[in-house]
Amino acid sequence: MTEPVPPAAEAAARAFFHERLVKAAEQLRARGVKFLEPDLSAPAEGSAYVPCPSGTLELQDWCTQDLERRLARMWESQGLPELAELAGPLLELARLQAAGTTTDAEVSPFIYVMF
Repeated sequence: MTEPVPPAAEAAARAFFHERLVKAAEQLRARGVKFLEPDLSAPAEGSAYVPCPSGTLELQDWCTQDLERRLARMWESQGLPELAELAGPLLELARLQAAGTTTDAEVSPFIYVMF
């Protein structure tokens, strides 16, 4: 089973959210950037699925050593420098989360199969 999140990692996640992510969201909002808002003027097609542009690398194709640079470059190319600045701190947060957890042979209660 997966252990609970270590207190230091949880504190870091809360700090990241309040000190960095909220600030970036406010900056993006001030520029008029919108995320995950449906285009209500478009006719409903029964799905919100949008295929990825051709040539887009899947996340599993990225090596972890290169992830910070690639995330930053991707967000910069999308005109989102506020998010690009979060690439390093976001990966550091992921390292903190990973460092404090161990797994055994049991299936995590957080994973389930949908049929």
